[in-house]
Amino acid sequence: MLSSLGANAETPLSIPQCRAHIPERIDRGPVDPNAPYVVKADQVQATQGERASFNGNVEFSQGARVLKAESTVLDEQAQTLEANGKIEFQDNLVSVKSDTFSANLKDNKAKLNSAEYQLFEQQGHGQAKNLTINDQKNVSLEDASYTACPPDDISWEIRAQKIDIDTEQEWATTRNATVRLFDVPVLYLPYFSYPIGDQRHSGFLFPSISTSTKNGVDISVPYYWNIAPNFDATITPRLMTRRGVQLQNEFRYLLGQHSGLINADYLPNDDLLDRDRYLLHWEHQGQYRRHWRFNSDYSKISDDNYFNDLGDDLGKLNENQLIQTGSVGYHTKNWYSQVLVQDFQVLGNTEQPHTLLPQLSFVGDWDLNWHNLQAGFSSELSNFDHSDPSLYTAQRLHLEPSLSLPYVVPAGFFQADFALMHTYYRQDQGNDINYRYLAASTSRTLPKLSLHGGLNFDRDTLWFGEDYTQTLEPVIKYLYIPYTNQDDIGLYDTASLQQDYYGLFRDQRYSGLDRIADANQITLGVHSRFLSANNQETLRLSLGQIIYFEPSETTLVPNSDYSSNSSSALAFEMDANIREDWYGHTGLQIDTREGRLNKANAAIEWRPETEKLVQLNYRYSLADETMIGDVNQLGSKVAWPITPTISAVGSYYRDMILDRSIESYLGVQYNACCWGIRLTYQRGLQSTYVDYNSNIDRVGEFDTSVRLDFEIKGLGGNDPSARERMLEGGNFKYGRPFYLNH
Repeated sequence: MLSSLGANAETPLSIPQCRAHIPERIDRGPVDPNAPYVVKADQVQATQGERASFNGNVEFSQGARVLKAESTVLDEQAQTLEANGKIEFQDNLVSVKSDTFSANLKDNKAKLNSAEYQLFEQQGHGQAKNLTINDQKNVSLEDASYTACPPDDISWEIRAQKIDIDTEQEWATTRNATVRLFDVPVLYLPYFSYPIGDQRHSGFLFPSISTSTKNGVDISVPYYWNIAPNFDATITPRLMTRRGVQLQNEFRYLLGQHSGLINADYLPNDDLLDRDRYLLHWEHQGQYRRHWRFNSDYSKISDDNYFNDLGDDLGKLNENQLIQTGSVGYHTKNWYSQVLVQDFQVLGNTEQPHTLLPQLSFVGDWDLNWHNLQAGFSSELSNFDHSDPSLYTAQRLHLEPSLSLPYVVPAGFFQADFALMHTYYRQDQGNDINYRYLAASTSRTLPKLSLHGGLNFDRDTLWFGEDYTQTLEPVIKYLYIPYTNQDDIGLYDTASLQQDYYGLFRDQRYSGLDRIADANQITLGVHSRFLSANNQETLRLSLGQIIYFEPSETTLVPNSDYSSNSSSALAFEMDANIREDWYGHTGLQIDTREGRLNKANAAIEWRPETEKLVQLNYRYSLADETMIGDVNQLGSKVAWPITPTISAVGSYYRDMILDRSIESYLGVQYNACCWGIRLTYQRGLQSTYVDYNSNIDRVGEFDTSVRLDFEIKGLGGNDPSARERMLEGGNFKYGRPFYLNH
C-alpha cells in the first residue's frame, strides 16, 4: 500500500487537548444482531414474546450497542425499539445524544432526532435534525453540521442538507453544503466529498499561493488521484503571472517488489523566455525473486535554469549535473554482478563527462577457512562514449584479485590486504589533435599492499563532575603502490577525492580507475571518545596525517608538476554533545608546511527541547582546481515555538569575502487543532547560469519570494511535518552538526 500524503508523526498539536472531546470507546466486540438483550431499569412492565416497557435509568445493551434513556419500549414481534428522554446511544461507530430514538433491530437501522454526534477514534462531530445509522459502517445526517474542531473552538464547519459518512472508508459526502470559516459562510457547494481520516482518497488538496520577483504571483492547486491501492498521482495546475500556466504531474506506483516515482512537468511557451520548458524524472527500485535487483534514476530538464526559475521538488537545485542511470544486478551470498548504463545532463559551462554504455561488473569475496583469510575479486568492463565526436572514447577492462587477513580482538585490530590491479584500455583519440598523446591501446599492472592496525585503551574519568569512560584509539596504516606513468590514459570517470580525516585512510587519492596514485606512505591517526555511564558517546576527537616516504608522482593532468610535500594536511574532527542540549562539530584541514588553513567547517547547536533549536555554522575552503574561488561563509538557523500554536523558523547566510548576504529566510506558522496557516519569506542570491539562448544573464541577482499556505485539518489537510519543511526551506538546508553513537 502506498503511504498517505501526510506524515503521521506526532506533533505538539496532535497531543490529547485536540482530541479530549472524543469519548473513549468501550470495546465490546462486533455488533451481533442475534446476541441477547441485556436491560437494566428501575421499573419493568412486560408481556413475554410481545412487548416490554422500561422506565427510569434505562440501559439497554446488545453486544457493542448501548442505549441509555428515561424510558424505552421493546416490541419483540415487530423487532423495534423506541426510546425517549435524555438519550445516549453508542456503538462501534458513533456516540450520540438525542431527544428521541427508534430502531429496527432486524435490519440494524436506528434513527435519532435532534442529535449531537461524535465519531469514535476521529475528531469529527456535529449536530443533525435527523441521524440515521444504516449499518455498522455508515451514518446519514439530515439538516446537519460537521467539524473536526474541538467543541469550544469551531473554527470551521460544514452545514449541509444531507451528509453521508462512511467510517470504514473514512469518507464523507455532502449535498447542498456551505463551508463556514469562523462562522462566516465562504463557499456553497451543491455536491462535495472529503476525507475524514488518514486514508487516501481522490480530491483537491489545499492550494498554495506565493509571489516572487522572477515569477510574479504563483498559485498552485493540486489534485490527488487515488488510482488504486498501489497507484496514485498528484496533478497540479500552476499559474505564474509572469510566465504562464504550468502543469506538474507526479505518479507513484508499487508493483510487488517494485516501486517508483515519475515526475513530468511542462510549461508551454514561457512568457519571459518565449520557449517551452519541461522536466522529466524517473526513480525505480525493484527486486525479482531473491537475487535480481533493478534501479533507475533519470532526470532531464529543458534548460540550465529550470530549477532556479521554476523551483525544485527533487532536491537537485545545487547540483550542476543531473544523473541519468539504470542498472540490473544479480546478488548472491558471496558475489554480485551488475550491468550499468550512465549519462549526465550538465548544467552551465561544465565540461560534459563521458557516458557509460554500458558497464559490466563482477565483485565477490570468499572465506578461505584458514585463519580468517579471505579472497576477493573485482572486475569491470566499461565502454565510455561521448556526445562530442572530437573527444576521446575508450573501452576499459579492469581485473583485481585480492587477499585479506583480518584479526580483531577487544584490545585492537590488524588487517593486511594485498591486491593486484590490472587495467587494459583501448582508446579512440577523437578528432581533436590535442589528444594525440593518448595511446591506442595500453595496459597497467600494479600491486597494492596495505597494513592497517589499531589499539583500544580506556580509562575511567570525571568530566563536569560526572563519571565517563575515556578511550584512546591510535591507528596506523601503511600503503604501498609503485609508480607507473599513466599520462597516455584519458580521464573517463576520475577526479580528486576529498581528503578529510576519514579520507586519510583510503587506498586511493582519485575516484575511478584512470589514475591509480603511487603511494609509499604511512597514515597516523588517533581517536579519543568520552562515553557516559549509559554508554552514550558525548565527545569524539580525531586527529590524523599522512607521512610520505616518497612523494606521489601521479597527477590528473599529463606532464603537470606533482607535490613534493613530505606530509598531507593535518586533519582534525570533533563531534560533541555537552550537557544534553548543546551539540557541536568542527572539521579542520591544516597545511603544516605552509602554516595555513586549507578547509574548515564548524557548527554549534543549542537544542533545549525537541521543537527548539539555535544553530550557528561556518564554512571555509581555499580554492582548488575544482572551484572558482575561495569559500568563506557564516550562517545561522533558528526554530522556536513562540506560543503552543505559533512557531517560527529563520535562517541567515553571509559571504564573508564579498561582505554581503547570500540568503535570508523566515517562516511563521500558526497551527491550531483544526486549521493552520504558514507564511514564508525568502530573499536569496540566485544560483543562475547564463542563458545564451535568450542573452539573459542574471548571475549575481537576488530573488525575493513570499509564500502563503493554508490548511483545514480534518477536511483533506493535515500536515504535521510543516515545521520540518519550514526548517528545510531555502537553498541552505538544515544540517545536523553532530554524528555521535547514541
